[in-house]
Amino acid sequence: MDDRDYAMMIRKIDELFDLDLRSYKEGQMRWRLSTFVSRSGCESTAAFVGRLSRDATLVDDLRTMLTINVTEFFRDAAQWRTLRESVLPDLLQRTSTPKVWSAGCSHGGEPYSLAMLLAEAGVRRASIVATDLDRRILSHAKAGGPYGPKDVVSVPPEIRASAFEERDDGLYVGAAVRKQVQFRELNLLRDRFPTGVDLVVCRNVIIYFTDDVKTDLMRRFHEALTPGGVLFIGATESMLNAEDLGFSRLASSFYTRPNPDMARAA
Repeated sequence: MDDRDYAMMIRKIDELFDLDLRSYKEGQMRWRLSTFVSRSGCESTAAFVGRLSRDATLVDDLRTMLTINVTEFFRDAAQWRTLRESVLPDLLQRTSTPKVWSAGCSHGGEPYSLAMLLAEAGVRRASIVATDLDRRILSHAKAGGPYGPKDVVSVPPEIRASAFEERDDGLYVGAAVRKQVQFRELNLLRDRFPTGVDLVVCRNVIIYFTDDVKTDLMRRFHEALTPGGVLFIGATESMLNAEDLGFSRLASSFYTRPNPDMARAA
């Protein structure tokens, strides 16, 4: 895809989804778009853009491709063990009614995993907000399924037995877990972030953005957190400039916004 075609795609995608592709790593995004256009059967980028104006299914498929909905429940088990055994117990000493935000929640595996862990810890009044740009995937998440065997392969057996119900078309999250999560559409690049959050979970999302955009998002996550709040990122992600952004590293994939009052008390 040459510069002219890529610029055409940037304009059309911004028009359709309010999504600025200039915030994404260009080489990777060009390759993904070129592959998608080629597989659509269109003879050129111009023909593809023209088809978007009359093919709602193609628009939905493009949105799904751009939002990269690859996830599962308790993805990267070692990080979830750290959350379960160390981070959550410390956080729950500070508040018994935590406010949690799952940013880029995809099909719901992540926020539902959070709800399951909080229920296991005895929390009954957590506020879990889950957001994504993809309306179609949010509909799937709100329905609580169906999920296949690969989606739940990392769910601890003791949680899986109580949190899911089996139906003819697959596994569904039970009503008790579903009611703990509120799903909303949100564009990380343009929309206002929640505030007063105790735990922000944004995993395997920022790796697709340019360095400047990553830094800006991390600053905004810091602002969204309460003092003492925690940011949980993906296993393949890191924050090399954590201290410059006001974070302290807790463990691999976990960063906290320090609480000045706790520091003075110590």
